[in-house]
Amino acid sequence: MTTLFYHIKNLFFLLMGIILIVGGMGCEKDVPISAFEFEYEPEYKIEADFYPANLGKSVLRVDRTFTIEDTMSIREAHIRDASAEIRTEEGALLSSFSWHDSAAAYSYIAEEGDGPFGNGFGVGADVDTLYYGAYRLDNLNFELSDNQRYRVNVTIDGEGFTTTFRPYPAVTFFPFKTDMIVRRENQSRRGTHEVIYATMAADTAKLQWAEDPEAYFYSVYITRLGYGTSVMPRVFTFPGPALDIGAVPGTYDIIIGSLSETFYKHYYLRDFPPNHEARNFFGGKALGYAGAINERYLRIQIVAGEE
Repeated sequence: MTTLFYHIKNLFFLLMGIILIVGGMGCEKDVPISAFEFEYEPEYKIEADFYPANLGKSVLRVDRTFTIEDTMSIREAHIRDASAEIRTEEGALLSSFSWHDSAAAYSYIAEEGDGPFGNGFGVGADVDTLYYGAYRLDNLNFELSDNQRYRVNVTIDGEGFTTTFRPYPAVTFFPFKTDMIVRRENQSRRGTHEVIYATMAADTAKLQWAEDPEAYFYSVYITRLGYGTSVMPRVFTFPGPALDIGAVPGTYDIIIGSLSETFYKHYYLRDFPPNHEARNFFGGKALGYAGAINERYLRIQIVAGEE
């Protein structure tokens, strides 16, 4: 009898344990971050994006980090009184930077919708634009050469931060018939960039370039004119020797960018947390990087192919 009672008692406690575990899994409780005791020290975050083929598009962001429990806005995180410059590796000054309240912008999806490519992302009325403050180049009369190293210096409250980057070459297309090549003013009205115009048949519309095993990443943005704004890259490719544009007739703006090593590592090393040293290039003194996206710009007219 004692043995039977002992087994029944153990079975009771086992069943109660299972009930408590399963019941706990079905319960939800919101626990504020403040419930976890830790001291957070804000850090500096410095991000410099350079566009060798379109220097007026280049931007330098200098901010303080903050926790999601902070009531400060993103605008309050901006550091507006830093001094910054870009130099050659040998030390020659290329340009300083100046603060602008609306230095750059990005588009984001305000609500879901059907895009022109059937990707489920909102376009047109579904897309909004957010302008943000940052630093822009004071001088655009210089070139960032392929595979040459450049140095970015930033000073915040007397403390200096330095890092380097090396632009990766833009893609070199296999020969295709072009209509013309013109220089267009960029969207910010700061500088110009070269645009290749071409006409292609829908059944053969393709851009190709030599496969490069040393390339880090290519980004491809495609916008079909008259169908709203392209919010996200339609294609990420590595190393990306070909791009099928599609069989739908129309006019397409295409931007193909070659990402530098530092740009790629900062944004695409998903195995590491944001503050990991492998993703940040200021020697542990600040989060961030300086990097380059070497872009080629095209406007392609797709016409119906032969029946």
